[in-house]
Amino acid sequence: MVGWLAGGALSCAAVAGDDGVLPSGVYANWDMAQAYSEATANRERLCINGLWRWQPADAEASDMPDGDWGYFKVPGCWPGITDYMQKDSQTVHAHPSWRHRRLGELTAAWYERQIAVPASWTGRRISLRLEYLNSYAAVYVDGEKAGQARFPAGEVDLTGLCHPGRTCRLSLLVVAMPLKGVMLSYTDSAAAREVEGTVARRGLCGDVYLVGTPDGPRISDVRVETSVRKQELSLDLGLEGLTARAEYAVSARVLENGRVVKEFTGRPFRGYDVQEGRIALAERWMPEKLWDTHTPQNTYDAELSLLDGQGKLLDTGWTVPFGFRYIRCL
Repeated sequence: MVGWLAGGALSCAAVAGDDGVLPSGVYANWDMAQAYSEATANRERLCINGLWRWQPADAEASDMPDGDWGYFKVPGCWPGITDYMQKDSQTVHAHPSWRHRRLGELTAAWYERQIAVPASWTGRRISLRLEYLNSYAAVYVDGEKAGQARFPAGEVDLTGLCHPGRTCRLSLLVVAMPLKGVMLSYTDSAAAREVEGTVARRGLCGDVYLVGTPDGPRISDVRVETSVRKQELSLDLGLEGLTARAEYAVSARVLENGRVVKEFTGRPFRGYDVQEGRIALAERWMPEKLWDTHTPQNTYDAELSLLDGQGKLLDTGWTVPFGFRYIRCL
């Protein structure tokens, strides 16, 4: 029986449950070479899901624990889900010091693991991406606070604390709070944690990634919209790190099973043209294969790249799957 894979530079034996918490044959594998990865021409992300060190905490905690670690899987909702839609599905490997604590009433917990930043990421911006967080996380690297993230998802910049080619300790204090508390946390974290209420699914409930992206101009996210009526493909991009007077352009490739079926470049723009960090472009296109409930297999992948004024590649974002939607009336 083998534990879920994660990432990091330690060998399996070094993290095999040195305190005897994990059952025989179960280990936390933090070897980055075995982690799921996704890469483009100049960026990469590594999935660091798996067994993490874990233990209950107080919502007002400030000192990181130095012992009494158990283990819990990421992603995974904390124990205590009893509704008809979802039941507890992950095992808590508890430390004897808190084995009998009622975890269904837990409002905060510490997570910890080691990560090894690839040496090839030199010169890149390094960040931690939480795909589904419920509800608040304070992120630390080797004991220093790097930042915080809030429901429903977030990204924390680790560049100044994580260095390519080195191993560091990543720790998160995750607090479960109702939506009102999440909103209050933007102005007063202490007051937010005092808000009463229940949270159905708590903790790191989605995938967690270590991400290396260009340190300069880059694509932060992409939204794809399609219109059969207009015969149009629309793209809405988030952009970061632009220089106000510099000139840029966005190129797009649409792929079907790895084969390019559409390719175009938008009109040039300058950094000051980008409003609230976003820019949109559209292209007339009507594919042969449309997506609807009868043809769910008809999907495409959008690959967006950011170019400078001379056409030099600055960044290629993650591939975004989509379907050119055509819903039939029954």
